[in-house]
Amino acid sequence: MLKPIRVVHLSASDNGGAFVVAQNLVNQMQSVGIVAEHLVFSGKKSTVKVSIFPIIDKLFKTGLHAFEKFIQLFYEKNKSVRFKFSLGKPGIPFFFLRRKLESADIIHIHWINKGFIDIDELRKFKKPIIWTCHDIWAVTGGCHLTNGCNQFMNGCGSCPMLSMPFPNDISRQLVQKKDGVYKNINLTFISPSKWMDKNIANSYLGKDRPHSVITNGVNTKTYKHNGKENEEDIFVIGFVAANLNDENKALYRLIEAVKLLPDLHTFKLLLVGKKKGEFTFEIPCNYEIVSDAHTADKMAELYNKMDAMAVTSTLETFPTTLMEATCCGVSVIGFNVGGVGELIIPFNGQLIAPFNIEAFAKGIQHFKENRMEKALLSKHSIERYGIQKMAESYIKLYNEKLNLL
Repeated sequence: MLKPIRVVHLSASDNGGAFVVAQNLVNQMQSVGIVAEHLVFSGKKSTVKVSIFPIIDKLFKTGLHAFEKFIQLFYEKNKSVRFKFSLGKPGIPFFFLRRKLESADIIHIHWINKGFIDIDELRKFKKPIIWTCHDIWAVTGGCHLTNGCNQFMNGCGSCPMLSMPFPNDISRQLVQKKDGVYKNINLTFISPSKWMDKNIANSYLGKDRPHSVITNGVNTKTYKHNGKENEEDIFVIGFVAANLNDENKALYRLIEAVKLLPDLHTFKLLLVGKKKGEFTFEIPCNYEIVSDAHTADKMAELYNKMDAMAVTSTLETFPTTLMEATCCGVSVIGFNVGGVGELIIPFNGQLIAPFNIEAFAKGIQHFKENRMEKALLSKHSIERYGIQKMAESYIKLYNEKLNLL
C-alpha cells in the first residue's frame, strides 16, 4: 500500500482570503486521505508556537512584524505604503519549523510575510515547494499589489513606493536575493486566476520557472442558498472587506454610485468588516456595519441577507468573497480589474469598466428591477466553485512533483 502524501501548508495569519482558501484546501485534502497540516503563524488559530506561554508567543511574533516595519521606515515613501510592501525579513528561527518540514513530501506556501519566514530560509526547504500566489509579492521587490507599476517585469528598482527610488534600490536588491534563493529550490508558482498567471509569466522572477493556474474554490457545504427568497421591499447591497477603510477596497466608490440611485429609501448597505477609522464620506441611505463575522457560518448567513454584492476595488487577484456570495445566491457587480473579470459572468452579475461610477449605479438599479432567482444562481455557482475541483488539481500537481503519476 502506498504511503499517503504528506503536505504542510504555510500561512502567516488566520484571517484574509489566503487563509480561508488554504484552510478549505487542507480540510478537503484530509477528507480524501492526504496527510495535510496547516502551519499558521499568528492569530487565534495559530498552530506555530515559539513559546508555551501565550503572552510571550504573541509578543515575539508581534515584535518580528514590528521589526520588519521599523526597518522599512528608512525606505518607505510614506506610511500609506507601510502594509502594502514587505522586505521578506525577518522570520522565526528555522528550528521552530524544521521537524514539520522535514517530515513533509510537499511544502505548500500561501503567505509567509508578517515576520513568519525570512526569504533566505527557503534555501533550507529541501522539498518541492508549491507557492500559491494570492498576491504578487513572490515575484516583486516588495509590493503585494503593483498598482500599475511594471518594474517587476524587469527586476524592479526605482520603486515608486520608496522615498529615494534608484535603479539599485532595496526593491532591486530583494529581487536579486529572491532570484538567488529560487535558483536553489524546487519551486512552482500557482495562480488562482489567468490574470495573475500572466503577471507571473511576464515577471523577471517567474518567467523561467514552472507556473500554472489552479482556480480557487470555496466550501459549498457552508456557502449555499438558505432556501429563502428576499421578499422585502428593501434592496440590500453587500460590501465585504476585512478593513472597511482599506484604500484598495475603495468603499467610497460604492457610496458615490449609491448617491446616483433613485428612491434611496428602498436601499440598504450591509457593510461587513471592521471600521478602523472615520469614513471620509457620508452614507446617503440606511446601512448596517457587521464587524464580528469571524466564522464561515456567520458569513454565509450575511451573504444570504444580500440581494447584490459590490466589489469596487482598485485591484483584486481573485476575490474569494465573490465566489462565496454567488454560491449563496447573490448577484455580484464589480469593476473589471485583476481577476474579477474571470469570476463575474453575465449569468451571475455585471462587470463594469473601471471606474465608471454611473454605469455601476445603473448596474445596481438593474439588479433591483430584475432580481435573479437565488436558488438557481446558487446551484450554478456551487457547480462552478466547489472546493473538490481545486483539491483534485493540487493533488495531481503534488503527484507530478513527486513523480507518482
